[in-house]
Amino acid sequence: MEGLVGWVTELVRRQSWRRGLLFGLPCFALAFGLRLALEEALHGRPFVVFIPVVLATVLVGGGTAGVAVGVLSALAGWYWFVAPYRSFALPSVEDGLTMVFAWLVIGALVLLVAALGRSIRTQVAAQDSARAEAEARRLMFHELQHRVANNLQFVSAVLGLAAGQVGSAEEGRAALQDAQRRLRQMSRLHRWLHDPEAGARGVPALLGAICDQLRDATGRAEARFELAVAPVALPTGSLTAVALLVNEAVTNALKHATGQPSALLVRVGLHAEAGMVELSVQDNGPGLAEPVLAQPEQARRGSLGLRVMAALAGQLGGRLELANAGGTLVRVRFPLAGPGPAA
Repeated sequence: MEGLVGWVTELVRRQSWRRGLLFGLPCFALAFGLRLALEEALHGRPFVVFIPVVLATVLVGGGTAGVAVGVLSALAGWYWFVAPYRSFALPSVEDGLTMVFAWLVIGALVLLVAALGRSIRTQVAAQDSARAEAEARRLMFHELQHRVANNLQFVSAVLGLAAGQVGSAEEGRAALQDAQRRLRQMSRLHRWLHDPEAGARGVPALLGAICDQLRDATGRAEARFELAVAPVALPTGSLTAVALLVNEAVTNALKHATGQPSALLVRVGLHAEAGMVELSVQDNGPGLAEPVLAQPEQARRGSLGLRVMAALAGQLGGRLELANAGGTLVRVRFPLAGPGPAA
């Protein structure tokens, strides 16, 4: 019984008026031939063989196909099997009542089966929607677990890098304060990324918000920002890494780009071309010391900010580039389809 119910449910779910006509018209032809062959046995019951065909057509093709085959059956029965035969002349009262009653029965059955089919389709759609929602919740829960694990990994990495620079109690205090600042900014960033209204504004708004927050946090009210950020569609993991990179680079600019005669200007750029994305942060400060440019790998081991940026660039599948171009220039080129969520 369950198998029959499942078969009927699947049949109704795949209803199509084209499929109904392709099924119903040959069945009507078979029923018409059978009715002709059983003329004597079925005399006085002109429509009895057509009723199952109409019902089956409604199940396969829905109400439209059922009505079409039903009208065809009614006309064929009237013309061929209701006296006076082979004409559409009005029959006798008795035959007329029989014909009208048969038409009403066929019509009622068509409406009933069509309503049943609609109810089944509605129920199937609700079940499909419930399954899709359950799957979406499962994926969201899995993603949440993954992001929590990545965030904890990031915290561990930042603390580990900070610990490597501690040589005294004063340095330890400074390292912890620096790590606290980074983690606080990361918390703000993740709230922003998971805010539907804020996230809908895209990458330019995100990077602009980061710059404004850092300017307020550092008290550098005179600092100006110029953003040339294209609305590049980045995966969430890549977007997180890009935001953290901008956070580190702009923080370094606000912290170290001092002493220039004019107000601090920080330019943030992001654009994509030929499957590659280029991110750049440039200030008009005094620039980097020559040892940092000459031996960047060794210099990074002495700077937590540069080590964090180098690690984030690696997660994006790119490499951190440093240069002096009227100030410090930080640049990262990476594939548009990043390797996965940033940790």
